[in-house]
Parts: sequence; structure tokens; C-alpha cells
Amino acid sequence: MNRAIVSVILLLLACTASWADDESLTPRLLRTVQIGSPQSISAEQITAIVQNGHAAYLDVMLARSALVILHRDNPEWEKFDNLLSSVLNSALNSGNVYPQPRDLHTGFDGKELVFTMVYALVMSGQQERAVGILEQHLSNGSQLKQAVVIQALRNIGTQRTIGLIQKYQENGDYHNLAENTLADQDMPVFSEIYARWNLVPPEARTRENLLQIVQGGCGVREALAALGHEIW
Repeated sequence: MNRAIVSVILLLLACTASWADDESLTPRLLRTVQIGSPQSISAEQITAIVQNGHAAYLDVMLARSALVILHRDNPEWEKFDNLLSSVLNSALNSGNVYPQPRDLHTGFDGKELVFTMVYALVMSGQQERAVGILEQHLSNGSQLKQAVVIQALRNIGTQRTIGLIQKYQENGDYHNLAENTLADQDMPVFSEIYARWNLVPPEARTRENLLQIVQGGCGVREALAALGHEIW
């Protein structure tokens, strides 16, 4: 079992068993994105969140991300590419733009939302689309924005994204960001997880079944079943 999958197990295993039965909307949407299957919410309910116009901004972005990964996004809505770009261009660490969600871990802000949206694209088979959007934003904006883009590219973890980071390291304004990101080899990357994504089919990703799989051993399938908590 490679190091990336071992990291997933160590980070996520305990969190899977601690899902709350009465959790609020935001963590249910986030878990739906992370696991790739509706978690205590239906696709129809997620669609309604986008359509009703009254949900919080974060919940709408997570709902759109969930529908992307469920292959249920509506092509007549605002393009997901534009939504990701708008988040990248926002004040990523602003508590006013991204107030701390009550039931999510401390520090879930614009940066974490970017990583979640990129993850949704990769896990829905749209890896190159995600890379293309990030490439457009790689060398513009604040230092924080560029750091987030570099990390998002590293999270995808393909030869193309590593090449983009290396190019930035040579020519970018904050080359040390790229250097530090490339030095981090310990975390799993989205492309590796996507390659094993269907070892646990979507219809098998219920809370009860995932817990049974996790408790059954420590292989790749068990690691994938532990995706009940963010991996970035």
C-alpha cells in the first residue's frame, strides 16, 4: 500500500466513526462531496438548496460541488468554472466573506472551499478542467491566492500540475511557495484517490457500510471508505 493511502488511513479513520446523526446541512453537504455519494441528504434536496436562493453562500458552493461530483449539475446554471474563479478572486481568509461554519472544523474558509471545489472536479472525472482553471489564476493576485493555487495544483498531484508548480518556481513572484509545496510528499493526492475511487462503488458509500469496511481491515479499500473527513 503506497504512502498516500497510508496517510489517508491515519488521518481519516477515527473521523469516519464520529459522524453525528443530527449534524446540520453544511457538514452533510461537505461529506457528500468528500465521499461522492449523498450523505443524509438526497440529490433532489441538494438541487433545491441551489435553486431556492435563500441558502448561505458556503452551502450553495458546497451544494454545487456535491452536484458536480454526483454528475447532477445543471448546465443552465452559472458555470462551475466561474464559481471557482470567483472564490479564488475573493478575500480567501476573510471572516466576513467566510464566517466560521458552526459544525465544521475551525479554519474552514475560502482556501478550504477552493480545495473542496477542485476535489469535486477531479473526483467527477474532470481533472484537466480543474487544472485549466487553476493555471489561469497561478500568477496573478495576492500572495495568499497564489499559495492556494499552488497547493491546489499539488493536491491534484499529476505530472502536469507538478510541471506547472516547477515552472512557477522558476519564474513566479513567490518561488519559495512552490519550493515548499513540492517538498511536501507526505499527503495523498486527488489523482491517486480517483484512480481507486470505484473500489467502493457510490451505492455502497452509506455510513453503515463505510464503517463496516473500515472496521474490516487496513487495505486500500478500507482507506477509501475512511473518506468521511477532508483530506487536504
